[in-house]
Amino acid sequence: GTPKSMSKSEIDSSSGGNTSTPLALGAGSTIWWEEEELIEAWSLRIPYMGRSYEPRVELLKGIAISEVRNDFIRKEGGKRDDFSVDSQTKKRRWQYFPEEGLSLIPSLRIQSMLAMKAAWTVEEALPYLEKFVSGKVHGGVLNLLATHAKSVTVTEKREDGQDLSAIKYVALPK
Repeated sequence: GTPKSMSKSEIDSSSGGNTSTPLALGAGSTIWWEEEELIEAWSLRIPYMGRSYEPRVELLKGIAISEVRNDFIRKEGGKRDDFSVDSQTKKRRWQYFPEEGLSLIPSLRIQSMLAMKAAWTVEEALPYLEKFVSGKVHGGVLNLLATHAKSVTVTEKREDGQDLSAIKYVALPK
């Protein structure tokens, strides 16, 4: 159907704001890593073999999920309950969520995905669903999501103040 427009905060609140719910199959973790910390810890665990073997977040597809979180920096001398801010930064964080730990039944897999993260783009879902489609993988994953989830248009503000819209998939209403 036609995507409904929702803000990111509406999506987060529709999932109860809990994006770190552990799953029954042990497929996910409740620990979130700030991207910088994750890359640093990862770098310390692998031998240096040249620039082409450095940890990159692109390698986490199908292994971890990410979200962007707004961090607010309190004004100089601001009180603890003073919510005015000097600046706002967007920080990406990652959570272990391996594809191989999920159900082999597409509807249950999508249900588990939506339990861990409230909204998914087709690109985010590709590594988790591509094994269920043949031919044009992107179109097949899109069809799976359209069958088992609801599409919404999410609008977020970019750093330059412009609106950025994306189609994401959320859990179907019960």
